[in-house]
Amino acid sequence: MLKKPIISICIPTYNRDDKVIELVNSILQYKGDEIEVLVLDNSSTDETNSLFNKIVDNRLSYVRNNENIGGIKNVFKALVIANGEYCFLCLDKDRIKFERIGDLLDNIKSSDVLFGHCVLNAAEKKTDIFFEKGFPSVYNMSYLAAHPSGMFYKTEALKNLPVLNQIFNENKKFGFYAELINAEMSVLGKSKIINIPAFFTETKEDCGKIRSFTYTNENEIFFFPSKRSEEFLIYSENLYSLNLTLKEKNRVLKKIFLKGLLATTVDFKSILNDISICDHYFIATRKVSLLELIKNDILFCKNFIKSDLPLSVFFKFYICVISNMKIICAMIYNKLKK
Repeated sequence: MLKKPIISICIPTYNRDDKVIELVNSILQYKGDEIEVLVLDNSSTDETNSLFNKIVDNRLSYVRNNENIGGIKNVFKALVIANGEYCFLCLDKDRIKFERIGDLLDNIKSSDVLFGHCVLNAAEKKTDIFFEKGFPSVYNMSYLAAHPSGMFYKTEALKNLPVLNQIFNENKKFGFYAELINAEMSVLGKSKIINIPAFFTETKEDCGKIRSFTYTNENEIFFFPSKRSEEFLIYSENLYSLNLTLKEKNRVLKKIFLKGLLATTVDFKSILNDISICDHYFIATRKVSLLELIKNDILFCKNFIKSDLPLSVFFKFYICVISNMKIICAMIYNKLKK
C-alpha cells in the first residue's frame, strides 16, 4: 500500500471462497488508489487462502487468522486492523457496486461525522441524513439490530472505544455489538445515513442456500424470544451508562423496548414462516400460535420488570402497558385495512 487510504472496505470471511473472491474482484475494478480492501479470513478450510494468494493488487490486504476466533470477533477485528481513515464493513455474502465507490469517497471526504451507515439496496442516490452528537444520534442510529453491511466508522475513534474490550473478552453469541459501538460513538460525535446505492445484501434465494456459520443451534439464534430479551437488556444496560440525561435515556428505552417486544412476537411469527430465513439458520418453518405469542410477550415484559435497570417498577409496568397497547392498535388497524 503506497499511501494511507481514505476508506478501508473490511470484509470478514469464513468458508465462502466463491462469494468473497467475487466480491473482492468486483471492488478492485474501481481504479482509484484511495481505498484499501481488507479481507480477514477466519482460518477458512476451503480455497479462500489459495485464491487470494493469486491476486496481485497493492490495495488488497489479505490477513488470515491462525485459528478460528469466532464469527462475531472476526467482524470487529477486521475493523480495528483497518488502515483507512474510515472503515466500512461488508459481509462476505453481500456485495458493493464498484461504480459507486467514487461517490462514497467524495461523500466521506467532505464529512465530519464519526460514524454512520449506508442505506442498503437503495435504488437511487438521495440526500444524506445527519444527526448531531448525543441524544439525536443515540435515538436514531443506535440499538437498531441492523444488518451490519454498510456501517462505517472513523477508524481511530473506533479503536479507542472501551466497548471493544468487552467484545474481544466475552464469548457471547451476541450478533449486535455494533449497536453498542454506535451508541458510544453517538456521544462522541455526529453521525449520518449515506443515501448512495453502493451496498447490497444477498438475495433471499441465496440466503436460503447458504447456512449461517455464526449460529450453530436454535438456542443461539438471535431472533428467538430468549435472545431478543437478552439483546434488549444488553442494550438497556449500555444505554444507562451513556452520558445523557435521564429523560433522554428513558425516551430511548421506550423506543427500544417497543422494538424488542415487536421482534419477540409479531416479527418472530413472520420469520418462522419464512422458508429462506429458516433454511439459512437450519431450522424448520412452523406456525406460531396466538398463545405462544402471548407467552413470548409476557416473558419479555417479565424479564424487563425483574431487571436491575435504574427504573421504578411503576415506570417499567407503564412502558409494558403502553407498548402492548401500541402493538394491539397497529394489529387492529392492519386487519381493518385488509
